[in-house]
Amino acid sequence: MYYIEKDRDVYEGFLEAFPDLRPDNKIELVCVDENLQKLGFVKTTPCVFKIDISKEELEKLVDELWEMLEYTFYFYEEEEEITDERYHYCIKYAWMHDYLEAALKEERTWHRYDQK
Repeated sequence: MYYIEKDRDVYEGFLEAFPDLRPDNKIELVCVDENLQKLGFVKTTPCVFKIDISKEELEKLVDELWEMLEYTFYFYEEEEEITDERYHYCIKYAWMHDYLEAALKEERTWHRYDQK
C-alpha cells in the first residue's frame, strides 16, 4: 500500500485514469483538509490518498509509464510522426509516473494514517 500526499485534483485524476491501467487496485481517500483552502492558506485542497498495490506491481507500473513517455517523446524515429492516439494515451496516463515514482521512493509506512 502506498500513500500520495497531493491536492484533491491529483486524487480525482487518479480516480479517473488509474483503474484503466490497474482495475484490481483500489484508490481510497485517507484524509482531506478543505479548511486550509477555505481559510486561504492554500489554493487547492490538500489530501492524502492510498493505492492498494504491492511494491512489485508499482515498480512494474512505473516502468511501463516511463517506457510510454520514452517511446512517445524521446525515442521515436525522426521520420515517424507521433500519432494522435499515442499522444493522447500518453497524456491520459503518463502524468502519473512522477507521483507513483515518488511514492515508491519514499518507502514510508505512514502509520499516522493507518491508525483508526
